[in-house]
Amino acid sequence: MSDAATNGQPLIEGRNLTVHFPAGATGIPLFNRQHNVLQAVDGVSIAIHRGETLGLVGESGSGKSTLGRALILLRPPTSGEVLFRGEPVTAARGAELRTLRRSLQIVFQDPYGSLNPRARIGDIVAEPLIVQKVGTKAERTARVRELLEMVGVSSRLVDRYPHQFSGGQRQRIAFARALAVNPEVIVCDEPISALDVSIQAQVVNLLEDLQSELGLTYLFIAHDLRIVEHISHRVAVMYLGKIVETAPAAEFYRRPAHPYTRALLRSRPTLNAVRSGDGRRATEALGGEPPSPLAPPPGCRFHTRCPFVQAERCRDEVPELRTLRQGHHVACHWAEQILDGTIEPRQEESAAPQLQLTRNGG
Repeated sequence: MSDAATNGQPLIEGRNLTVHFPAGATGIPLFNRQHNVLQAVDGVSIAIHRGETLGLVGESGSGKSTLGRALILLRPPTSGEVLFRGEPVTAARGAELRTLRRSLQIVFQDPYGSLNPRARIGDIVAEPLIVQKVGTKAERTARVRELLEMVGVSSRLVDRYPHQFSGGQRQRIAFARALAVNPEVIVCDEPISALDVSIQAQVVNLLEDLQSELGLTYLFIAHDLRIVEHISHRVAVMYLGKIVETAPAAEFYRRPAHPYTRALLRSRPTLNAVRSGDGRRATEALGGEPPSPLAPPPGCRFHTRCPFVQAERCRDEVPELRTLRQGHHVACHWAEQILDGTIEPRQEESAAPQLQLTRNGG
């Protein structure tokens, strides 16, 4: 995908966003009363430019979905600031927030759960227009038919119910609903992970066509690194509530600098690696589960699983997200040494099972 212009002011930006949940509200058993806050997102800054697609990846539970919701104020941040078109909007409430919703929309992961099963699809797509008091009834009817045709669903089917459509068609209907009020930003929260592989490419192509036609800006949350590579201009990686690396897509896949990013990319199955027994894939594979967000480890949060961990600095000092090269930022003390091979992965990690991304939310 060609590079989007990333000069100038971001269209939407989160500064030092934090989202914490009381542990009892998360469904996680609270055995240790000392750790009673789940740090879903912890001090994240993120910016997306107009017409850009930012891919957001990471393991299940890393905070991706929570960050996406906080960025469009669907989940109010515990602290930090959201800016839209350069203006702070974090404190928006009531009518101001309702107006802002016209510009900031979301498409959820599950097309079977995000549409009201008791409503006709014409009413589902028209609902944002009604809430926002857009147009007359006749104008809304015409707009609904236009939107359905735009996403590849026949407008003759407006009176059918969601259960009468396939998963791919339902997700197209969800996009039609999101597009109803002419948004500028759409958070795509794993919008293809619940679909058959044969349908995923069709939905991704639809997203690209809509972006080209309407000038949309996407935050594309996903676990499938192949899809992210295809659709994204830039990629950001989350681990345990923090951004650990961001880079232009081509740079991200060619020269990943953070050990976690390298592990994610090496976890992708490739036929050549299986045939050749790629030693690098083995030595940088990760074992175990991420630490609990109720009690994240001190220092670098990744040090408990990192094959490149170095003595006390990784365990004691929190790495800042710093510029490695133009447009490429990484939160690792040793990124340069890892890239030039000065630091080698620990060989004892070679037998560890490979990290797997899951299809659950995060």
